[in-house]
Amino acid sequence: MSVHPADPPQPDPTPGFATRWARRLFTATEAVLALMLAIMLVLVLGNVILRYGFSTGIDVSEELSRLLFIWVVFVGAVLAAREKAHIKVDLLSSNLSRRGRWLMAIVAECFVVACCVLVVWGTAAQHDISSTTRSLVMGFPMSLVYGSAYVCCGGIGLVSLVRIVRLLRDGPTSAELDDAQAGAEVAAEAGV
Repeated sequence: MSVHPADPPQPDPTPGFATRWARRLFTATEAVLALMLAIMLVLVLGNVILRYGFSTGIDVSEELSRLLFIWVVFVGAVLAAREKAHIKVDLLSSNLSRRGRWLMAIVAECFVVACCVLVVWGTAAQHDISSTTRSLVMGFPMSLVYGSAYVCCGGIGLVSLVRIVRLLRDGPTSAELDDAQAGAEVAAEAGV
């Protein structure tokens, strides 16, 4: 296979150290989320069986499953951001040129980072209050609940910052734009 000067450069198929590390981190995160869901299932199902079958229950079941649910949602939001699975309205961007979509993608990711900064700032402002407040049954500090916002917004902000760097580095030919368009086409074919 010969390479012509007019052919665009092909990306290196072997992922770098950071990419491999990120993949391992997200794979481990998915495993932790699956474990948390399994624990929630056992707690809730076990509590229902014990309450209706034996007129007893697991005291910490409701509180622990609520805590796990909050963490599953917030950490799952980071995974969804990485996979571009959040809802996206492309009414305007679908009618723009490739350069216009590129600029809009950069602006949108900047807004995401700004929102993440605001949420982390607001959570930090409430941190002292939530760390002194305890849950009723288990007695853990409520900062464990509200701390999920740090992880969520930190993760989503980092994903968005990586996208901004890729968009700026690659310009209007960025694969980030193709991925978003491909996702929209798959959704359209699926009737979503």
